[in-house]
Amino acid sequence: METIAGAPMVQQVQYNALYHPNLSESYKIINATGAWTAAGGRSVAGSGIKIGDIDTGVDETHPFFDPTGFSYPAGFPKCDAADSTSHHPDQDCKYVSPKVIVAKVFYNKAKQQGLDAQAIQDHGTHTAGDAAGVTGKTAVVNGVSIDDISGIAPGAFLGNYNVFPGEVLNARSEDILNAVDAAIADGMDVLNLSLGGLRPNSAGRDVLSIGLDNAVDAGLVVAVAAGNSGPGAGTLESPGRAPKVITVGASTNQHFVGQPFTYPASGGTTIGAAVGDFPALPTASYDLFDTHSTACTSVDPGASGKLAIVDRGTCTFSTKVRNAIAVGAVGVLVINNVAGDPIAMAKDGLGGDNLPAVMIG
Repeated sequence: METIAGAPMVQQVQYNALYHPNLSESYKIINATGAWTAAGGRSVAGSGIKIGDIDTGVDETHPFFDPTGFSYPAGFPKCDAADSTSHHPDQDCKYVSPKVIVAKVFYNKAKQQGLDAQAIQDHGTHTAGDAAGVTGKTAVVNGVSIDDISGIAPGAFLGNYNVFPGEVLNARSEDILNAVDAAIADGMDVLNLSLGGLRPNSAGRDVLSIGLDNAVDAGLVVAVAAGNSGPGAGTLESPGRAPKVITVGASTNQHFVGQPFTYPASGGTTIGAAVGDFPALPTASYDLFDTHSTACTSVDPGASGKLAIVDRGTCTFSTKVRNAIAVGAVGVLVINNVAGDPIAMAKDGLGGDNLPAVMIG
């Protein structure tokens, strides 16, 4: 390394670093509504802009990337890997659409392991959807339908630059830099990197941070996650330390997505009931029966034809539901008796537990 570092054209030499992926009040915080108005409406916001997502890959078949109404801009699609020695050229061309106009993979063992741009994990599809998912789609969260969701720039094109193909959990700085170079060459306008890694004392001067600053100098807007560390001082991760990029921290809200549950049915208080693997409660008025128990051994026959109220804890949720089924209950209402929001209840896989069940409290 000393010999290489001493060469007249070498600025610095560093070892490869490893980076990992990082994860609906935000649109208000960033004033997206104002931007949508200025752009002529939410559905066309971002029209013509090309966003490169350097992440775990993008599922171009996902409904959130419906290409209806889009057409390829001049010079696209692009689907050759930046380093053709590590991948099969043109293999990724089947993973593009008029919405997702680039599909490339960057991993030094991609060819050996048969990995292509569609060897994806969920994270990249999520971040790409946050950025540019189209309007008019419905999502189901905890059994609850949420209508007309979208990304911040639904009219934008997306580029899939996959640096975490298959089960790769840590991407090398070399591969990420190759993706950055490719995105610049491809004509991306914006780069999103929801990834990070701890580089002690790098002060934004590690090679990836330098590369992203150069991307900004080349005219791109570069957004980088602050990282999953913290919230203490000195926990900002690389490449979020790069001086010229936009570094984005996390935010939280008090939203809880659940099935509306009103008690009493007439004029009562409505709260969110968490839905998991069990069917959601059909919209109706129910007679309630409080078992005053965890329902782990049995349920009082008085719950027959009623919604059985049981306490959380001691046994699986499926056990509680099976015991409610045994006495003819029409559903189960689990009371959360621990701190925190109610949770999406999972089944134990043993069967015999197909009954509507939700958690409140």
